[in-house]
Parts: sequence; C-alpha cells; structure tokens
Amino acid sequence: MIGRHVVVYVGALLTMFALSCANDEQLRRQVTDLQAQVADLQATLADVNLRMEEMSSSMFVLRESARNNRESIRKLQQEMQRPTVYIEQPAEEPEPPHTGAASAPGNETGSTPRTGPVTPSSPDVEARFKAAMTQLGQSNWGLAIYDLNAFVAQYPNSEYAPRAHFGLGEAYRNLSEYAQAVREYEQCLAAGAAAGPFGPKALYWIAVCFEKMGNAEKAKLARERLLHDYPDSPEAKKIKTGTPG
Repeated sequence: MIGRHVVVYVGALLTMFALSCANDEQLRRQVTDLQAQVADLQATLADVNLRMEEMSSSMFVLRESARNNRESIRKLQQEMQRPTVYIEQPAEEPEPPHTGAASAPGNETGSTPRTGPVTPSSPDVEARFKAAMTQLGQSNWGLAIYDLNAFVAQYPNSEYAPRAHFGLGEAYRNLSEYAQAVREYEQCLAAGAAAGPFGPKALYWIAVCFEKMGNAEKAKLARERLLHDYPDSPEAKKIKTGTPG
C-alpha cells in the first residue's frame, strides 16, 4: 500500500517536472523571439537616426541656399536701384534776354537749340551707345538709364547724344517717372535739327507725360508746338486723328 502511494507520488513529481521543463522551453522560445524583435527595433532605430541626420544636413543646406538667395536678391535690388541716382548734368546756360521775338506756339518746355558743335563719333563711342540702347530694347530700364546717363555725361556733343536723351526719356517714362522723362525729352528737343525724327517724337511724349502728371495746360502747349513745328510728322498726324501712342 505504501509502495503504491510512493509510485503515485513519484509519478506526480515526474509529471510536474515534465510540465516545468515544457514551460521553460516555451519561455526560452518567447525570450528568443523577444530578443529578435528587440534587435530588429534597434536596427530600425539606427536607420531612423541616420535618416534624421541626413534630413538635418539637407535642412542646413537649404537654409544656407535660401540665405544666399536672399543676399543675391538684395544685391540685385541695390543694383537696380543704383541707376536711379541721377548723374549730375551740366548746369544749363541762362537764357539770353528776350529781344521781343515771339516764340513758337506751345514752346513752354524751356528747350533751346544747342549751339555746341556735334562731335563725329568713333567706333568705340558708337559701340557704347549701341550697348546702352540694347538695354533699352530689352526693357532693362534701370540699366539703360545708368548706361545712357554715363554716355551723355562723357560724350555730350556726340551725334548720338540727342538719341541717348530720347532713350533716357523712354526709360524714365516706362518707370512712371514722368517729370524726369520730360527733362530728357527736352534735352533731345534742344538739339534742334540734330535730333532728326526724334524731335517730334520727343514733343509727342512730352505732351503724354504732362497728361500723366495732370498738367493739361502744358500738355496742350506741347501738342500745339508739335503741330506748329512738325506739321507733317507722324506724331502730328496722331494728334490730328486722336490716335493713341
């Protein structure tokens, strides 16, 4: 009887031991699986950290690029603004005393024909003039003003000077600086016959600029002068037919 109890007891112990071993094996497998998962997570985390470092480097490069772009834009704006600092023109000679002769109708612009000799232009002068006019043709108004101002300051008696002053008037007009445009058109007009076909053009745009500035009286005088001095010009025809410029 005791022996049977012992056998039962031993059997129970063996069963518990077997179950314990089975549970340990399952736990070992679970631990192994968890360790593998941890290793995968560590690898993923390392990859994420690497990508974060790459993104940080890219952000730094982008910030530097943006800063350089802002600096380039600032310099370009300064370059574009610099030509608006007008080069000082030679002081105008005082008008001669009036002798009682009547002036042409509408001659309120104060321009008088030039008396200085026109200097024939060398190839270098012609090249500089054409370079400045290229800026005008490309609508680079600021650069055109800078180059043309420099040209007329250095070559005031050049045969290209009247055209250069007309080009300056065009540039200022396109920048809505109408008062300065009128002054340049007047300089072209003051060349007299040397202005050629740009004389009536200058008078026409003087009238337009005065209209833009709200000075209808001076605009009217300029138109009257255009009709009087250049009655057969295309610009006079525009005035007569009311064709817009």
